[in-house]
Amino acid sequence: MRAQSMQEAVDSLAARAGRPAVIEDYEHRVIVYSEHDEPVDDVRRLSILRRHTTAEVVTWLRQQGITRATGPVRVPACPRLGMLARICVPIRHGEQVMGYVWFIEDGLPMSAADLASAAGGAEDLAALLLREIRASEARRRAGDALRDLLSGSAPAREAAIRDIADDGFFTAAASVTALVLLLPEGTHRAEAAIEDVLTAAVRAEEPHSALHLTRRDHGVLLTTAPGGSADRLYAVAHRLLGPVAVGAGTPQDTLDSAAESYHQAQFAARVGMLQCGLGPVVHWAGLGVYRFIGLQQGTPESAHPGLARLLASPAHEPLLHTLETYLDLAGNAGATAERLHMHRTSLYYRLQRIEELAGTNLKDGGERLCLHLALKVARLNRVYGL
Repeated sequence: MRAQSMQEAVDSLAARAGRPAVIEDYEHRVIVYSEHDEPVDDVRRLSILRRHTTAEVVTWLRQQGITRATGPVRVPACPRLGMLARICVPIRHGEQVMGYVWFIEDGLPMSAADLASAAGGAEDLAALLLREIRASEARRRAGDALRDLLSGSAPAREAAIRDIADDGFFTAAASVTALVLLLPEGTHRAEAAIEDVLTAAVRAEEPHSALHLTRRDHGVLLTTAPGGSADRLYAVAHRLLGPVAVGAGTPQDTLDSAAESYHQAQFAARVGMLQCGLGPVVHWAGLGVYRFIGLQQGTPESAHPGLARLLASPAHEPLLHTLETYLDLAGNAGATAERLHMHRTSLYYRLQRIEELAGTNLKDGGERLCLHLALKVARLNRVYGL
């Protein structure tokens, strides 16, 4: 029975060859791969993690004649690139090379029968790969429309909704939720890394249930199944990139309202990146006071003018940290002193100094509320806590 999916196909090829297999498209972007054991070289490891290989490796591979081959090609090892010997089986549709199947051959050469079996399997892959390429093109078109849907004018949103539906994705009445992936500042090749993560995450979703958009400093996943999608997105991103933040907006009843969920998710991800302890996925609905701050778009001074004097000098950073801890713990002096590992007398001195500099009274509940809000705004605006 022929494979019904690319994953079934690569697993079948790997089982028949008795070794792991990877399927790439013509541009050497990894489409799917089987379960892997050793040996795995640096080229294989990085191509799976990043979903593509380097230009230097591509040049080497093409120098071995893989683009002209009509059958399996033995590619020699290249220690300079960290690459073991491997077998390349081109996937052809007529005269066109559409992709490649790869097997590592180090220490265990493939027999003539194995090569013939792999070549036969590659012939069956052509139709599946053609379908995958067309689906990828549809996702790219719908992704372009997603940009207008989330930030365009009303006419642009209407056109985007039509385009997305025409490519077989969401209807205008679809209930959708936006997820936003945020990487730490200074992440190397951030935009490419975000694209790799989102592409891998979309592949884990049900067909036509998710679209993604890569922006300069964050990624967006629009999905009809927010619960599992959010957890999967975080898992993929954390595995590939390490520390990340994922924010989730609230579900919207129509596609035209997707931008609201997107802005919520973007803010939630920002909070998650700056404030520890909120969990792997930060939901707009669970932001508490941060949700209020996000709606207000205020400044620290607008919440409490006196805080500006504390924020004006880096020397006051210990006082700000003391104040935030004290307010986070509902004004409990004992718990604050314990959390900060200081004597209560030192804590009381700091609190008195804060009152003097900020022109406030920490016994006043209204003042404490305003100061607490001002500190959280300062954090989110990167004025404090960097």
